[in-house]
Amino acid sequence: MAGFGATLALLSPLYVLPRSWRPWLVFAGTVVAIAIGWGTEETIFELAIFDPVDFLNQSLGAVVAGAIVLGDRGRVLTGAAVFVTGLAIVAAGFYFAFA
Repeated sequence: MAGFGATLALLSPLYVLPRSWRPWLVFAGTVVAIAIGWGTEETIFELAIFDPVDFLNQSLGAVVAGAIVLGDRGRVLTGAAVFVTGLAIVAAGFYFAFA
C-alpha cells in the first residue's frame, strides 16, 4: 500500500503538464519512487531487517500506480483527487503496518 499510495501522490503533479510529456516523466517518477522505497527500507525500516519481499511489494505498487497515471486522461482536478487518494492509501498502509 505504501509504494502504491506514495507513488500516486508523487506522480499527481504530472496532471498539470501536457500529456505528451507524461510517459517519460511517469517512468522517471516511478524509478524515483522505487529508489525512495529502497532508501526507506535500508534506513527507517532497518530496525528489524531489510525485507526483500516488502521492497518488491512496494516496487510492484509503484509500478501499478505509474501505469494508472500513464493511462489516465484526466486533468488538474483528477490530479488533485489522485494526490488525496494517494495520501489516504499511505495513511492506511502505515495504520496496517504499525497497528
